[in-house]
Amino acid sequence: MNRVLLTRHAVRLVLAAAAASTVHAAPAVAQGTSALDEIVVTGTRIVRQDYEATSPVVTVSEEMFKLSGEPQIEKVLNEMPQLVPSITTTSNNPSNGGQANVNLRGLGTARTLVLMDGLRLTPSNVSGVVDLNTIPGPLIQSVEILTGGASSTYGSDAVAGVVNFRMKRDFEGVEVTGTYGITGEDDGETYGGSLTMGGNFADGRGNAVVSLGFDSREAVLAGARKFGEVSYGPLLTPSGSGTTPDGGVSWGSNAPSQAALDQVFGAYGVAAGTVPTSAIIGINTNGSLFSFGRGTTAQPVANYLGDTTDPGFNPLSYSYNFGPVNYLQLPLERKQASAFLRYDIVPEQVELYSRLMYTTYSADQQLAATPISSGLGTSVPVTNSAIPADLAVLLASRADPNANFTLGRRTVEVGPRFQDNSYDVVQGVAGLRGAFAEDWRWDVSGSWGQMKQTNLQLGNVSRSRLNAALINPGVYSAQGCAQFNPFGAGNITPACAAAVAIAATNVTETEQVQAIASVTGPIFELPAGALQMAAGVEYRRNEADFRPDQFLSSGDVVGFNAQQPVSGSTAVTEGFVEFSVPILSDMFMANYLGLDLGYRYSDYNLAGGVDTYKAALQWRPIESLQLRGSYNRAIRAPSISELFLPTQENFPTYSDPCNVGSSYRTGANAAQVEALCQSQGIPANVLTTYTQLFSQARAFVGGNVNLEPETADTYTFGVVWQSTFDAALARNLSVSVDYYKYEIEDLISSLSVNSIIGRCFNDVGANPNFDPNNVFCQLFTRDTTFRPDGVMTTNLNLAATKHEGVDLQVDWGVPLGDTFGDLNFRLLWTHLLEKADQETITDKFYSYDGTISQTVGSANPTDKAVLTTTWSWHGLTLRYNLRYIDSMDVVNNNAQKTEPVRGVKPFVPSYVYHDVTARYTFDEKYSVTVGVNNIADKQPPIYTTDAQAGIQSNTDPSTYDVLGRRFFISLGAKF
Repeated sequence: MNRVLLTRHAVRLVLAAAAASTVHAAPAVAQGTSALDEIVVTGTRIVRQDYEATSPVVTVSEEMFKLSGEPQIEKVLNEMPQLVPSITTTSNNPSNGGQANVNLRGLGTARTLVLMDGLRLTPSNVSGVVDLNTIPGPLIQSVEILTGGASSTYGSDAVAGVVNFRMKRDFEGVEVTGTYGITGEDDGETYGGSLTMGGNFADGRGNAVVSLGFDSREAVLAGARKFGEVSYGPLLTPSGSGTTPDGGVSWGSNAPSQAALDQVFGAYGVAAGTVPTSAIIGINTNGSLFSFGRGTTAQPVANYLGDTTDPGFNPLSYSYNFGPVNYLQLPLERKQASAFLRYDIVPEQVELYSRLMYTTYSADQQLAATPISSGLGTSVPVTNSAIPADLAVLLASRADPNANFTLGRRTVEVGPRFQDNSYDVVQGVAGLRGAFAEDWRWDVSGSWGQMKQTNLQLGNVSRSRLNAALINPGVYSAQGCAQFNPFGAGNITPACAAAVAIAATNVTETEQVQAIASVTGPIFELPAGALQMAAGVEYRRNEADFRPDQFLSSGDVVGFNAQQPVSGSTAVTEGFVEFSVPILSDMFMANYLGLDLGYRYSDYNLAGGVDTYKAALQWRPIESLQLRGSYNRAIRAPSISELFLPTQENFPTYSDPCNVGSSYRTGANAAQVEALCQSQGIPANVLTTYTQLFSQARAFVGGNVNLEPETADTYTFGVVWQSTFDAALARNLSVSVDYYKYEIEDLISSLSVNSIIGRCFNDVGANPNFDPNNVFCQLFTRDTTFRPDGVMTTNLNLAATKHEGVDLQVDWGVPLGDTFGDLNFRLLWTHLLEKADQETITDKFYSYDGTISQTVGSANPTDKAVLTTTWSWHGLTLRYNLRYIDSMDVVNNNAQKTEPVRGVKPFVPSYVYHDVTARYTFDEKYSVTVGVNNIADKQPPIYTTDAQAGIQSNTDPSTYDVLGRRFFISLGAKF
């Protein structure tokens, strides 16, 4: 009879003495089992595994991690078709400081609950998301991926499902491993090693294991790959940043006269009229001027004396090629120590268990040098003594010759923006569990965890120091900066760069405390078996505190985004109950029929009371065939960041409707669009050829303490067939097909910058009269370069989303005997039927299945699959892994997910990756593993929206392999 256990749902207090030298272990060599050794499958408290579960559960084995050659857990998991990679180790901008997250079904990392042995892990940021870098890889036995909401079992956040790391429970002996990897381009080195020691004690009543590990990952710059050498725009022409190292002067409504422009540029041999009054004027290093160009052959870049051999130079429109200096792979250094312990205080009646894990690691981020533009402190008085003579001529010809002017400048002399993120994470669990009566179990436990992140930023510029230098170029002469000269690339001396540079140090701390008590066992016997129950109470408190540098919070820093302190806590008290009801068994067409029911009441200190529940049915008409279905009501309570975040500055990407080639300017309402553009300050003569120079706009986002929990209804229905034939070829064959559907309401989000700007221009019918006083038009202004600026957004319960699809899993083992070994196949395939979003409750749903966009986690292929073939013979194992990503259409990042009209690469083809691995084990003690991933050296696709090319480095580094062919070797020894 199956027995219900609550082991993995316990939230366990740290017993310092028990955890000081140990943590929970993993079976390498199994010992005798007792009633207390029973396990529970993810998502329910009933003892079941993959094909036996009432909800779809896919297991990733320890073997898959070992044969992958990947030191980071996330890379292996992100290959699973159920997961949509979001911000990963290749995510530099946007980035989350090198943290590794998991995103089930593309519903967001905050809606995927990460567990270890059924228990919550300590969040690693103010958004409440778990960092996979804190999980000790050597102790992983398997990972179970449950799809469908699971809030009645685990509480908040399990909206998309659960990723549960099962750790080794028993380990005996010593295991040493070492791994080294490198790309085919001779870069991106990774290496690591681990030492695991454990054994039984007290005549087998206890087991203790200690594991130590380290790994390192080398940085790779985007410029090291051909696809990342140039920052491309929608037309695949070099379209970097309009803020350049040379400096660029934009005029607004106070432009120089055409006569003055013709006079100055005529002296350089440029024909009169080539440089119009609307042109941005740059400064060469020698003080002469050049025109940025207007993107046409009639008004090209004129008199630029810099490096025209740079592949990012566009002779029609000058910009800074910022992409190559960005990281393509973030560097990482990590060390871990883990200790797991279990001990039978009273054999088969009372067990003590504990674990203690410590992780310290650093991950860096590097961006191009700080861009300083309008709105960020670049107002220059005409009395500045460093102004070049020719620029002074243009300034004097303006209608208001004494007015300050705006200088956009990329401070390359200060150096790139560099961010070092250092983490220290400690997590402990301890508890007691036991048995009473005949078949009842109890579990009382608790846990505590804390994360501290120290973030050091270099390459920032102080607004106040810069403004002082622009007013008086000699203000820092005592510091060796005789004259601060921002006019022309390289003219800011090292002493002057140091005078305006500013470092920032930020600290983030999170803490989680949990406690749980539960009982489980049979209530009474039914004709088909025992009706089983599990019930318990749980308490959880999360605290988070982000303390930015005083200069960063004051708004004095330009470079990394200005941020405000975030501090707050959430607490919840919960009660839960679960029933397993056998209805029929051992009857005709009812080998087994059973119903699982669950309910949880959660009382949040801010969000109030919430009910979650589930019902799951399992019907096995014959032994080999199972039908299963489930319904879950799931919730996600707002995170500390969503609740308490003060207004923060950020720079998201956008598409400007006023751009000359946009669908707005070429559509049926083109005249009204142009009129609205002019009412926002873009002069008519500029609008004729107006081209968006910047891919990012300055925006502000803030939290909201009045947020309510998100609610989700999730459905699954599946058919499972497990062969019962005696024939060798069919004996080990299992197939499952599962349909899933998610309907999420009260989605916590903020309108994107793209959406706000688009709605101002009548997206989704939000401004049919193209009124400049429309509420969405009032949420932003335009700066002197006519870029949207100061876009205001706030977290709200805004929208809804619907997702549905089908999963296929096939496992087939073919025994070939001692002569030929064993052959095993595993196919995982996800077919996406629909993925639709509603940005606000008044909008329609817009589908975007089969599409990819310009934001992280936006890849939604219709089909995604992994086929793994493994052949084993004595000590030799060969594995071939095939990864498939279906083709996708490119869509813009707006509410309607429209197709690009400017993007010349609005489609990405299907991708197939091939990996091979070989391992040989000597004397059952020593092993050598070698492998090649991405054998064909497949390069990622370049694609374009109306705003830019790709997400980062002209592609989607999270979805596609950006490093190319990689080789690895692993050595292992067991004693």
